[in-house]
Amino acid sequence: MKRNDSMKEQKKNFKSPPSSKGLMKLTKDQLIKVLDDSKIFNHFTREEKLLLCKLSNQLVFNKKGEYVLHEGEKGTSLFILLKGEVVITKNINKSITLATLGPGEIFGEISVFLHRKRNSNSIAKKDTVSLEINMPLLQKMGEVMEKKFYRLAVEALAIKLDRTNDALVEVNNALLKAKDFSIADLHGNL
Repeated sequence: MKRNDSMKEQKKNFKSPPSSKGLMKLTKDQLIKVLDDSKIFNHFTREEKLLLCKLSNQLVFNKKGEYVLHEGEKGTSLFILLKGEVVITKNINKSITLATLGPGEIFGEISVFLHRKRNSNSIAKKDTVSLEINMPLLQKMGEVMEKKFYRLAVEALAIKLDRTNDALVEVNNALLKAKDFSIADLHGNL
């Protein structure tokens, strides 16, 4: 089966889920513009973006300060941030900020792939629009789309691992500086 025939077959068999999320809807043209403006979807064809438009009821809209995800809750879907910013926090005695994500970044994927509860919070730093993808929905979209989303997830995890490595180097350097620091150093500067 040719690629175009395969996409036509996927579009014919794929129906978006009945539930609606969020505070408002985007028109098909608005959603296509958001997808076109998001570099994460650069390797998606026009037909694939149109297939994603059928997911418009999987869009999640959050106002500034609202939780998108709560640490400890069951996680069955990942999110692709289309507009706005999301702060990722962890509750350790008090809430600490782990990262700030922008458009095109994925969050919530760890609990999906490791089949465990959410290990952090995701809070809208600005008004946000996110595309929510759960695994059964992803499988219904067809093999080509499933592979593209897995590629996105792998890229996102690689970027996060790289950021974590950089943060560990910074922490290590700060600890080394603190180890060499003494009160005598302060006394000499007084």
